Amino acid sequence: MKKKLIAILLIIALMLTACSGGGKDKDPADKTADPTAAANAAPTDAQAAPTTEPTTAPEPTEEPDTFEGKTLDFDFAKKYQTIDGFGAAFTWYAERLLRAENSEGGFDALFNDLKLNILRFKNEYEYNIEDKAENAVTMASYYKEARERAALYGEKVQVLLCCWSPPAKLKSDNSIDVGSGTLKKDELGNYCYDEYAAWWTEAVKYYRSFGIQIDYVSIQNEVDFAPDDYEGCLFAAKETDKQASYSKAFLAVYRAFKAEFGDDAPLLIGPETMSCVPTTLKSYMKEALEEEPDSMYGYGYHLYVGGTSDSNTMQVTPSSYFDNFSMMPTLLGDKPKWQTEFYIGHGIQTAELINAALTQGEMNAYIYWSGVWADSTPNNFESADLIEVNNAREWRTSANYWALRHFSEFIRPGYVRIDAISGYKDLRVSAFANEVGNKLAIVIVNRGDEEISYRVKGKDYTITDSTVYQSVFGDECESADGLYANLGPLGKGNTLTIPAKSVTTIDITGYYGDTEIPVAAPEIIKYDNEVITEFPVSAVPTEDVTVIDTSFEANTDINGLSSFGSSVLSHIPDGGKDGNGCLKVSQRAQDWNGVILSGGYFEHYGYMLRVSYDCMMEKDTEILSCTSSFDKDGSTNYPDGENLRVVATGLKAGEWQHVEGYMTMYSDMDPGTFKIYWESSGNTDDIFLDNVKVQILYTMPAGRFADQ
Repeated sequence: MKKKLIAILLIIALMLTACSGGGKDKDPADKTADPTAAANAAPTDAQAAPTTEPTTAPEPTEEPDTFEGKTLDFDFAKKYQTIDGFGAAFTWYAERLLRAENSEGGFDALFNDLKLNILRFKNEYEYNIEDKAENAVTMASYYKEARERAALYGEKVQVLLCCWSPPAKLKSDNSIDVGSGTLKKDELGNYCYDEYAAWWTEAVKYYRSFGIQIDYVSIQNEVDFAPDDYEGCLFAAKETDKQASYSKAFLAVYRAFKAEFGDDAPLLIGPETMSCVPTTLKSYMKEALEEEPDSMYGYGYHLYVGGTSDSNTMQVTPSSYFDNFSMMPTLLGDKPKWQTEFYIGHGIQTAELINAALTQGEMNAYIYWSGVWADSTPNNFESADLIEVNNAREWRTSANYWALRHFSEFIRPGYVRIDAISGYKDLRVSAFANEVGNKLAIVIVNRGDEEISYRVKGKDYTITDSTVYQSVFGDECESADGLYANLGPLGKGNTLTIPAKSVTTIDITGYYGDTEIPVAAPEIIKYDNEVITEFPVSAVPTEDVTVIDTSFEANTDINGLSSFGSSVLSHIPDGGKDGNGCLKVSQRAQDWNGVILSGGYFEHYGYMLRVSYDCMMEKDTEILSCTSSFDKDGSTNYPDGENLRVVATGLKAGEWQHVEGYMTMYSDMDPGTFKIYWESSGNTDDIFLDNVKVQILYTMPAGRFADQ
C-alpha cells in the first residue's frame, strides 16, 4: 500500500513539473528575472530557428534617489499675500549722496542692485517758510534717479509721504521741534482737523508740482510716541481733551484728498505706530474703518515695540516677534500690511526678521529706515544705515544693505508668496512667484551653526534655469568681501550647500504643470512729465530784504527758527530783555546744539547779511556766536573771521548783551546749503535769545569763497 502511495505522488510531481516548464523559461513579464540569463543560456531548437518577429527593448528604470540632505518643498498652487515691494526712507542726510563722489554708483546700488521700489519721504511743507518745503529738490532728485532706473526694467517706483509734524501753526505747542504736542484747537475749542487736512492737500499739490507722484500718504509718523530730540505730534485712538483723534484726522485727510484729487488721490497707510502689536493698530483705525471702510489702503507699523531689540548693540531677536506677527493675518484681515520703519539688527538677524515678517505676518511691503545717512559708525560694517556717506564724500554699504538685497532684488512688486517648507529646524525659507509662475525667488536663511546639504523641489514644477546668490554673514559681519557671491546654477538634482549663518537667494526660471511659458523681456516705461530738481528762481531784489525780525512777544514768533542737534526750543512769555517774551534753547547735549535759521530764506547767494540779536546765558560764558555753514564742491565749511560770525563774548550769567555785525554769503557756494545758527562753544548751558533780526543786503554784493 505504501509503495502504491509513493508511486502516485511521484506521478503527480512529474505532471506538475511538465506543466510549469521545469522552471527553465521565465515569464517575459517578470521584471525580477536576471536580464543576462537568456543571453548566457545554450539555445534550444526553438530559439535557433530564424524569426522575423521584432524584439522588445527592456523598460528603463528610474535612477534611485540617493540624496541624503534636507529638502525645501514649494507649491506654486498654494498662494498667500501679494508683494507691494521693498524700500527705504530718504530724509535726514539724504542730500549727502547727491554730492558724494561717484554718486551715480550709489544710486545704482540703491535702485539697480537693491531695486528698491518704494521711497519713503518726509513732508516738510511749510516747516519754516510759507508755501514751501526745503527738502523738495532733494526728494525730486532721488525720485528722478529711482524712476529712471526702474523704467529700464519696466517698473514704476512708488512714493510714501509721511509727516513727522505739521507746521507750528497747526500744533498745540506752536512748535515742530518738540514731540509732545498735538493738533491745535480753534477758538471754539475744537481740534483743527479740517485745517490739518487742507494743509496735507496743499503739501501733496506742492510736491507733485516738482513731478513727484505721491502714491501713498501716512498722515503721522509714530502717533504713539513723543520724541525729545526730533519732530513729533501725538494723536490718540479716541479724542480726549489733551490729544486729537487719529481717526478723525485720518478721515478729514481722506475726504479732502478725494475732493481735490478724485481717482488720483494718494492711498492712505495707517496708523504707522512704533508698535507692531495688532490690537494697537486696530485700536487707532477702529473709528475710521467703521465709518469709511475703504478709507485705508493698508496698515503701517514699525518694529520698535512688539519684539526684543537694542539700538545700542544693534541686536534684534527675530523670534520675539512671533506672537504679534502670527496674529496679524487673523486680526488685521485682508488689508495690506506694511512695515514702514526699522533698522536694528546685524545682517543675519535682519534677514531672519524680514523672512519672519513675510511668512508669519504676511507682510506686503518692508521699508528700511535710513536709506542714506552720515557715516556715524565708520569702523562698523554692522551699522544702522543701508548706505553711509562720510565727510570726504565717500559712500559705502553696510551688512544690512546686503541682507535686504537678498529679498528686494528678485522679489518684485506683484509677486505672490507661495507655500514653502524648509525641512529643517534651523532653516527659515520663503518663496515667491510671478503671476504665470515662470519666475520664482526663493530665500533661505540658515541661522544655525551647521552646514546643510540642501535640495529644492517644487510640486508639479520644473526648474529650467537658476542662479544662486549667497552671503555668509556669521554672527557679526566685518566687510562686504564675499557677500552676495554668484554661485551659478543649482547643482545636479537642484541641490546646493547652505553654510552656517548665511543667507541664500535663488533666482529661478521654470514652469508649473505641463506648459512652459517663455519669460517676456521688460517693457521700458517712458514718462511724459519732467521731474524738476531745482527750485524756481525769482528775480534778484534791488533792495535789502528782512528775513526775520522778531521780539518773541507771541509763541508763534519762534516759527522760522528750528532746533539744531538735540536742543529744544520754547517760548518764555515774561522773559526777554524787555520782559515781553524771549526764546529759550535748552537740552543741549553738545556744544554745537543750538538754534538754526532756515536756509530756505536765502535764495540768492553773493550778498552780505546784517545780523543783530540780544542774548543771555544760564551761566558765565566766554563766547556765544551766530555763525554759518555751507558746502562748496560737496565739502562742508564753517567760516570763521571778520564778517563771517557775529559773536558775543564775556557773557555774565543772567545778563543780557546786545550784538550786531555782518556775515558773508559767498557767491560760489553749493545751492541750497547755506544756513546760519547760534551756538555756544565749550558748554551745553541754556541759551536765551531776543530781538533777532537778519537782513539780506542786496545793495552790498559779496565775493567768492574760492578767492579767500
